[in-house]
Amino acid sequence: PNGEISRCPSGCLRFWLPITDEVEDGVWVDYNTGKEVDFFEWKKGEPNGKESQNCGNLVPPSGWTDRPCDVGKCCICENVKQPILKLRGLCRNSKIDNIYVLENPKHSGKLTYTGIYGTKIVYNNDDLTWEAT
Repeated sequence: PNGEISRCPSGCLRFWLPITDEVEDGVWVDYNTGKEVDFFEWKKGEPNGKESQNCGNLVPPSGWTDRPCDVGKCCICENVKQPILKLRGLCRNSKIDNIYVLENPKHSGKLTYTGIYGTKIVYNNDDLTWEAT
């Protein structure tokens, strides 16, 4: 890792890398595309988690490690402005939310917007439609 990355935001010691070997141990793929990763900068002795550590993360300045996917980590790039989806034309007493924020549910790989009262709008890659749940 280069010197720029070693200047971490306050409190961040590890950063999530969008790679996982959850489907097949030892075969690391891009979390977003599912394509196999062909570049690695593993810290000496890593990856070492076998089937219990399936998510990649960066530990500046020493390199990459594998960690359990449910361990919280910071992101290197963060979108300061949260994309908001606002539905119009709903009845006043509708049970469907009208304001949603973008969410990336862990491991589902589905683009999801979550309403302030819990309604979800999920993109279905199979039939290229949005579904309210």
